[in-house]
Amino acid sequence: MRRLLLAFFLLSFGLVTTSQAATVTHHGHGPRMTLTVSASATVTSAPDIATINIEMDSTNDKAADATGTINRDYETLVKKLAALGIATTDIRTTWYNVGFVPKPQGTATPAPWGPQPGYTARRSLAIRVTKLNTVGNVIDASVASGARQINGVTYGLSNDEKPHNAALAAAVRKARASADAMAAAAGVHVAHVLMLSSGYVAQPMYQPQMMIKSLATAPAPTPTQIEPQSLTITASVTVTYALRP
Repeated sequence: MRRLLLAFFLLSFGLVTTSQAATVTHHGHGPRMTLTVSASATVTSAPDIATINIEMDSTNDKAADATGTINRDYETLVKKLAALGIATTDIRTTWYNVGFVPKPQGTATPAPWGPQPGYTARRSLAIRVTKLNTVGNVIDASVASGARQINGVTYGLSNDEKPHNAALAAAVRKARASADAMAAAAGVHVAHVLMLSSGYVAQPMYQPQMMIKSLATAPAPTPTQIEPQSLTITASVTVTYALRP
């Protein structure tokens, strides 16, 4: 069996990239020509869900007082979010911790940006939002309820089947176009598909918008505005074609 590499090159078409290689294989009485092409395609889609990650914390000399504060803040937040149409099932606690930091010895004072002496209770939440025009309202409600940090807003899709299939179809079309071009350049023709497989599908790349919000005690805060971002879904395929003279 003798294999002859005919061509390999990389094409770039905006958001779509393709690569291809052709192999000629001899089987007994004559050569059997095949062409294998790999192609990828990317499509964009508007998100329909957002996840806001927040953190509440409280430091006190007593652990019960520290936990009591963030528990009350959490209850306040749940009520505010309910008024925005967000159910408790869309509010998920991702982390809960109570830690202790001893007071410095002697006259040393703790750094204002470092851990503070006493018991610190922390609660991290992931809030799922389906009405994207309320993302800013959810952030403001979180801060007003005692959240000290907004760790990011990420956008996603509740169902990515449609854009996934669109990306796969675009990749297959690119593969066929590349195969036709290569075959024509080599003086042969594409006959039919021998094998077709998908290589990978990149899930929507959620783009976190990192931010730190000032404390709720800041005077007359301006309402937060967050604009949704488009998502990208990438799929790749590998197709082996039979060639004919």
